[in-house]
Amino acid sequence: MAKPINEKALLGIVGASIIFMQIVFNNLFGSIYISMVVVWLIWLLYDSGKIKFPIEKRNNDRLTSVGIAVISYAAFLLITRIILVLFAPQSVPNQSMMDVIRLMGVGLMQAAGPFAQDSKILFIVAFGLLVPIVETVLFNLRAFETGYDYLRSRGIVFKQIGMSIILLLLIISSGVTVLHLTSKGGDASQLMVTFAFFTVSGILVWWRKQGLEAVIIHILGNTMASMSQVGFVR
Repeated sequence: MAKPINEKALLGIVGASIIFMQIVFNNLFGSIYISMVVVWLIWLLYDSGKIKFPIEKRNNDRLTSVGIAVISYAAFLLITRIILVLFAPQSVPNQSMMDVIRLMGVGLMQAAGPFAQDSKILFIVAFGLLVPIVETVLFNLRAFETGYDYLRSRGIVFKQIGMSIILLLLIISSGVTVLHLTSKGGDASQLMVTFAFFTVSGILVWWRKQGLEAVIIHILGNTMASMSQVGFVR
C-alpha cells in the first residue's frame, strides 16, 4: 500500500523544479515561487510534528479525492458563472463555463528571458502544476493551520464549520486575492473568480482534513486556464 504524500519530499521536488524553470523558462516566475517555497519550508519546520492538515492524511481513497475535486471544480465553475452573470455580465459575454476558465488564466505571467521562454508545455507545467501545489500548500494548508492554531489558543473549539472557520477561510481567500491583485493585476471579475476559488479550496481542506482535494482542484483549474491561454482549449 502506498504511503501518504510526504510533504518534505514534495517540497524538495517542487523547489528543485522551480529552480529549473527559472533557468530555462522564466526568471520572474522562479524568483516569486522560490520565495514562496522558502516560506512554505519555514512554516513546515515551525509546525513539524504538529501538523493537523497534511497534504494527504489517508492513502486508501485517492480516487475518492479525485472525484471530489472534479465535482467541486464543476460546482465552482457553475456557481462562479452565476455570480459573474449577476454582478459582472460584461466579463462573461457568452455566459459559458469557458468564460470563467479564461478569466482564471488572465494575468498569468508571460514568459520572458531564457531560451525556453516560448514553450507552451513549460507554461502549462509552471502554472498548471507547480503554481497550484505551492499556492495550495502555502495558503490553504500552512496559512490556514496557523490561523486555526491561533484561534484554538484563544479557546475556540472547532467541532463543525461555524462562523470562526468561515471568517478564517474568508480572510485567507481575501489575502490571496489581494496578493494576486498586486502581483498580476486584474479587474473585479477576475478577483471574484480568485476569491471564490480559494474559498472553495479552503472548504475542501476543512471538510477532508487534508489538502489533496484542494491541490487536485487547483491543478485542474490552473491547467484548464493555462491551456486556454496558449490555445489548447477554446
